[in-house]
Amino acid sequence: MRHRRSGLFGLCLSLLLSLALVRPVGAQTGLTAETPLRLSASTPQAGDTLTGDRGGAFRYYAFDYPGQAQPVTIRLTVSESFGVVGRLIGFNLYGPAGLVGSGQPSQGDPWATQADLTIAEPAPGHYLVQVFNYLHGATVAFGLTVSGLGQAPPPPPAPEPAGAPVAQDALVAFAGTLTGQASGAFHYLEVDYPGADEPLSATLNIGPPAPGAPAALGMHLYRRGDLVARGQVTEATSLRQTLVLTYQGRSPDRLLLQIFNYAPGHTVSYGLRLTGLAPRPEPAEGHTTPDRARPLDPAHRAYRATLAGRRAGAHHYYLLVHPGGQRLVRLVLSAPGAGAVAAMGALSLYVWDGATLVAQVRAEPDERGDALAILALSADQARTYDLQVSHYGEGQTTPYRLTALGLD
Repeated sequence: MRHRRSGLFGLCLSLLLSLALVRPVGAQTGLTAETPLRLSASTPQAGDTLTGDRGGAFRYYAFDYPGQAQPVTIRLTVSESFGVVGRLIGFNLYGPAGLVGSGQPSQGDPWATQADLTIAEPAPGHYLVQVFNYLHGATVAFGLTVSGLGQAPPPPPAPEPAGAPVAQDALVAFAGTLTGQASGAFHYLEVDYPGADEPLSATLNIGPPAPGAPAALGMHLYRRGDLVARGQVTEATSLRQTLVLTYQGRSPDRLLLQIFNYAPGHTVSYGLRLTGLAPRPEPAEGHTTPDRARPLDPAHRAYRATLAGRRAGAHHYYLLVHPGGQRLVRLVLSAPGAGAVAAMGALSLYVWDGATLVAQVRAEPDERGDALAILALSADQARTYDLQVSHYGEGQTTPYRLTALGLD
């Protein structure tokens, strides 16, 4: 049998045996799952000796995980591998929902004397580490370390990471590679969201999975620094993981998608597909009379313009080309920072069918202090509606965006 020992084996064994004699103050015996030794940020290490048995010999350790996707690594170091680390000698990790994973030897080598497992979960919980030895009659000294419990959770990303591309339009795909770090490695994508509860979906295919640490890879969605959605694993193979993230909100916004890798030195390739994005707005000027109205159709689904209010009313004109067939088309009028204008009732959207006023909606302040108006239209037959954006705020100049969802 081939054994791997370092030149400092005697010293390592002495250190591990000394760890075996140092148990956390007030801890339990560690001999059963009901009486585990407690590990924490102040007492992150423990050690012992364990003589193997065909039915398994075990030691148990417990710690409280803080959640918030904080990366925590469990590392087992043994005095002798016997070529079975990760199989007959190693550890399992159990969480609130059961088995989380098992420690994996370095580079998958069973002769290695170290096995690791990293978790990065959103929810806090109580975790149990089971160290095992099924190699009958073989005695090993071991040390167990749980690192990361005392670290602050990962900070929210910057509102506008430098160089982050912007995702717009109905379907966008991105691809890249990302090498992990213990503190996290990240790629960012700004997401132009249209509002009106439009379903936003992001599908991430990423791989290969991190050995023993499937939660080390994933994606988060942030709204102005607040975490609003997390990628959920929908499929996992030995080659890749598929995660899906969804989001809906009433207000248009610039969201931030974060792809992360907490597996140190582990390089992955990924492909990202997004649907439900805001159409890219076209600039609009001079459409101040009905004969100069701008079309809203499948080729022109959003405009940005600036309207200076007047007491008698200032107006911009558009033509909505509705496809009919009972399709629901949603019009979203949004004006960033114009909550005060909306509070005065000065900004409105009108829909005309010929000389008949079909609908009218007045913009209101949303929770961020922006002006927002949403109007839904369905029609049996294809037809063209006249739209009018009106501003009655004397002396108030307001940039706005008008978007039509459901035309494509």
